[in-house]
Amino acid sequence: MKEERLMASTRESGTEGVCFQSYRNCQHDSLEEALQWVVECGNSIDYNLTNIVFNNKRYRDCLRQSGMDALIARLKAEAPMLEQEETALAYLRNVWEKEMMRMMGDYDIQCLPTDATFRVGDSLFYGLADVERNVEAMMNIRDTWSGYSRRTLSRPRPNGLHVGNLWQSYPTFDSCDSGDGRSYNNYVFSDRPISKDFLWLYTRYVNSNNCACMVHEFIPTALLPILYWDGNSSYMLLATKKTKKGGL
Repeated sequence: MKEERLMASTRESGTEGVCFQSYRNCQHDSLEEALQWVVECGNSIDYNLTNIVFNNKRYRDCLRQSGMDALIARLKAEAPMLEQEETALAYLRNVWEKEMMRMMGDYDIQCLPTDATFRVGDSLFYGLADVERNVEAMMNIRDTWSGYSRRTLSRPRPNGLHVGNLWQSYPTFDSCDSGDGRSYNNYVFSDRPISKDFLWLYTRYVNSNNCACMVHEFIPTALLPILYWDGNSSYMLLATKKTKKGGL
């Protein structure tokens, strides 16, 4: 497949927008605005700042290229309120030194609003709904063989890109949950028709957490890109191969 490229959804200069994993209001015009919203909601800056850093390409790139001190300087420049948040910055440094320095995948992960426009290969997708319209095959992560199904697309993508979905239903704890039709979704892409064996590769080689998310730091590069949506939130996570040119 041709090299995947993530289309920029944030500004290329000046104050840059930030998207992070929030069930609502995930997109903000700046890091400062995002963190102020976190505080207003009564949530922890510690966890959310770390979440933002490792799910936004420009911060991941800064860490790889220049290290934690340079990243902290950049974060403070973008969000002056962090000058007073040494605990949150110490938490971020601790996560980096004890875990992520060794774990971070050599690929891009970008959090995006579900209505964001982004590119995979030569295909431009106008939000999550556009991806879903192009799914031609699906597999239930928990039932990989009998849970496979196909559907006929009314208008296949003209450039030959194919989309599959590895999904898992929300957990059912009692009868009240039986009517919940939501699911966790991992969208995968190929230049060939999506087969059962192709989807099975992802269940074999890409672990998923308790929310069935396959976008994390342990994805075999050959299986990129992957787009994850938890079935309920206003954000999605896109993992793509590193681009040869520049950043966002």
